[in-house]
Amino acid sequence: MKPAFTRAALIASSFALALGLLGCQTPPTAPATATMSAAAALSPAVPPPSDPVRASMTERALAFASSNATRPACELGAGEAMVHRFKHGRYAVAPAAGSACANAGLTRVWVEKRFVEIADSAYAPLLERVREIPGLVLDMVYASDRIFCESGTSNKACMIREPLYGKPRCYLAPPVAAKLRDAAAALQARDPALRLRIYDCYRPVDVQIEMFERVGNPEWVAAPKAPRYGGHNRGIAIDFTIERDGVALDMGSSFDLFTEISNYDAKGLMPQAVANRKFLRDLMVGLGLRPYDGEWWHFSLPIETRAMNFPL
Repeated sequence: MKPAFTRAALIASSFALALGLLGCQTPPTAPATATMSAAAALSPAVPPPSDPVRASMTERALAFASSNATRPACELGAGEAMVHRFKHGRYAVAPAAGSACANAGLTRVWVEKRFVEIADSAYAPLLERVREIPGLVLDMVYASDRIFCESGTSNKACMIREPLYGKPRCYLAPPVAAKLRDAAAALQARDPALRLRIYDCYRPVDVQIEMFERVGNPEWVAAPKAPRYGGHNRGIAIDFTIERDGVALDMGSSFDLFTEISNYDAKGLMPQAVANRKFLRDLMVGLGLRPYDGEWWHFSLPIETRAMNFPL
């Protein structure tokens, strides 16, 4: 699904109309029906960029030769370490010269995420950490074990049942982070009970590739295309909704629901959901962000940044 961008002025009348129709989230009953096409279609012509970051091993830890190995290969001591990526609950770390792991001939080992701490400064100046403030709460879905889930059932089925991010943090290009704070302030000025709920921000290229391999449908998960990849990979895209008093507004579908109802102008939406989607879009377009018609929750700032593969 290709983006179809529109611009609309943020005017008081649209806020008043939308605010009069705001309600609570009522997901549709239809389950997700994403097509599981062959992941063999994924073959980037250029390998993803490598962006290891300097981190700290908080204490001595067992290290493994692979992300899913069951037997430890060596031990890593506390101290500085270069971290390459996150997978299966572990971070890939380059052992320091002279360490037991390096002496065993291992150039990269995997340690449990609880032993690794990555400072915010590791991503600077390309990415800035967004923290919770009045009007903004973080709900980083891809740091959970319930990803790409069906909606409308008491026992949701999920395509991915393990975290894709090691830390539930939101990082964005600094201009985008500033826009997000502006949006939160605008909501609070209108109604202190309203706030943004953030689902996803910067996404490592490695994670984009893994998502596409697991879903295999470019209509719902963008195929990784070097060298630009996607807006999330460049830190310029955000996925979010609006909630009132901690309850998501009715947008006609839940986040990441792989059906046509997620299209901004989907047919069959209740008037309340139509108004709430317009409220969200008018707010963000008025601040200079671009919407994506295929996903009502997705917005980006049209600035030039490079794709990044910093581990989260």
